[in-house]
Amino acid sequence: MTVDVGQEKQAAAEAAAELVEDGMALGLGTGSTVAFLLPALARRKLWLRCVATSPRTEDAGSWP
Repeated sequence: MTVDVGQEKQAAAEAAAELVEDGMALGLGTGSTVAFLLPALARRKLWLRCVATSPRTEDAGSWP
């Protein structure tokens, strides 16, 4: 059985995004899974306060 790491990371990120509630504060890490988490959070259209641990994550998480 072949495991697709990208699919596993996406599934983990989407599951994590479902645990987030409106008004929460989140720390956004620098790992590769955050690339899947940010769009999953954006689709939920929640009001969140996020703190990024790197400029790259901050740029990726900046929504207009």
